[in-house]
Amino acid sequence: MKRLFPIALLLVGAFIAMSSFSVLPVVKTKTVKAAVKPTENLSWPITGTTGSSQGTVSYSISGSGTTPSYILFYAGSTIYGPYTWSQSTSGEWTTSGMYAALNIRGARLNFTSSSTYNLEFISIY
Repeated sequence: MKRLFPIALLLVGAFIAMSSFSVLPVVKTKTVKAAVKPTENLSWPITGTTGSSQGTVSYSISGSGTTPSYILFYAGSTIYGPYTWSQSTSGEWTTSGMYAALNIRGARLNFTSSSTYNLEFISIY
């Protein structure tokens, strides 16, 4: 019985210490938003707008044929870029590096033919 008493005190002390802990609040994760530009006929430069941490920004993609070279973003008088494209698979190009300035994780440009394309921006903000 004498050996059980210290263990019982230890368990009671642990229970009291643990009762002061509270459950951590649930943190909502940020969702990935992708703005997809529908398939369009190819004409350089490719221009449009997308969302970012700077609000709505304009973009301009320069290239030739079915090979994009770089993308620039415009927020008022501020220009972000150029960000260069790299080919990930045949007909698909990706770019990244805009996250620090715009919270845009990357962009994907997929040529569905020699004259049409799909453009997707992947953002978390």
